[in-house]
Amino acid sequence: MATATVSQASSQGATLNIQQGFSDAFAMMGNPVVWIFLFFFMILVLLVVFYVRYLQNNDINKEREDVVYATYKKHMRSCKHMPNNFWINVKWSFKNIFFFCLPVFIKDYSLKIVDKEDNLIGRYRGHFLTPQGETIWAITRRRKFLILDDIELLRTINTFTYTIQSTKKGVPETKTIDYNPLYTFYPESTDKRNYKSMKIQCYGIEESQYYLVPRYIEKDGESKEKLLDLTGIENENLRAYTTEEQLKRLMADSNKYMDEVGRMNPTNTFKRFEGEKTEEEIKRDDQQRGQL
Repeated sequence: MATATVSQASSQGATLNIQQGFSDAFAMMGNPVVWIFLFFFMILVLLVVFYVRYLQNNDINKEREDVVYATYKKHMRSCKHMPNNFWINVKWSFKNIFFFCLPVFIKDYSLKIVDKEDNLIGRYRGHFLTPQGETIWAITRRRKFLILDDIELLRTINTFTYTIQSTKKGVPETKTIDYNPLYTFYPESTDKRNYKSMKIQCYGIEESQYYLVPRYIEKDGESKEKLLDLTGIENENLRAYTTEEQLKRLMADSNKYMDEVGRMNPTNTFKRFEGEKTEEEIKRDDQQRGQL
């Protein structure tokens, strides 16, 4: 009997606590400060949604009008398809609990891409190889909106030969230097999962047609290091990328044009509005053709 009385008292106490909690909640909702906060919060959310939608529409229009940008976005999607997950290592911080668990604070231990002087170029987020002998790297150097990676594309040439003219003891001679590879992974290992950084034989990077390209160094041991101009090779490869996109668009426009020509044909238009013929009309037409 005592046990039943205790259980009833505890259930009544729990019910009172719940009722008190609802009462406090409703009382707080009646506070005008809370409503003002909710109003501005909803306005902020709507502004963010409209801004993101505005950026998406601009991006779609730009991709439709600019073939180079369309190629850039296609390469961006290709980098995201099959990244090397062993090279991506981002740690979440418990400080984010105070920011609604949004990734405001992170520790990025992903593959580090640096130049010859160990200056950071970016952190790895994906890559793929092109038939033109380049590797397109998706990297991040900064964050946007405090929570999202700002992804950029870095183009690196895998290997090529370079011919230089030099004079030795008054006699001109030609040297062919094989640039292979132009980047090296560290620490050296047969297992790619152990790579922590990638060093490119360059002094920094520069922007070129939406992409980032390294400023390569000439590897002539007999002279001082100097920047190597590979603009011709890079432009030739970019021209090959955009030609493929242009041909695809040309074929799509041609098919669309042929469909329009077929619909504008007077004979086809007349047949669409003529309707189906009866058996008598078909027999009469056959007889007329036979007489002719």
